[in-house]
Amino acid sequence: MTSRAEASPPRGSVGLAGRITAVMVWHGRTVRPTLIAELPADPGPRDQAGTAAPDPQLSLLHSEGFAWSCDLHEVPGAAPGWSVHLVPRSSTAAHAEIIQDGAVVSTDTVALPPGFLDAAEGLGWLVLYCGDVGLPDIPGEDQAARLAALNTAAATGRVAGASVAVRT
Repeated sequence: MTSRAEASPPRGSVGLAGRITAVMVWHGRTVRPTLIAELPADPGPRDQAGTAAPDPQLSLLHSEGFAWSCDLHEVPGAAPGWSVHLVPRSSTAAHAEIIQDGAVVSTDTVALPPGFLDAAEGLGWLVLYCGDVGLPDIPGEDQAARLAALNTAAATGRVAGASVAVRT
């Protein structure tokens, strides 16, 4: 159910051309609406021990206010200039636009888990994680596997996150 239209990011910005997935993630004792924007895997340079250098896209996101996300129990801080626009298509799907400083940097149609839109509208914000998580390979109905993949990606330094404003 995902169709992707690539957007041209503003100069010096992050281009998030991957798929977007909507999930509800427990942060501490509270479940929060969360979007995950897949970044392509970075097969970049490795040192002699085989450790990969920091992903340049994640490093750029970090410089834009995103936090390195290794513990999903805490909601990441806000990233100024970033937001998400959700246009509901049905009760279970929406068109999502990730916006940086007024420019759309990624757009996708996302399947919505139950309660996602209500939670996002009620809060006025959601959590946005970006990274190489591998969610497109996991069936949408397998939320446990999706959350396990997100936890693994975060624990291995492949995810950056922020709280961003949302409008519907």
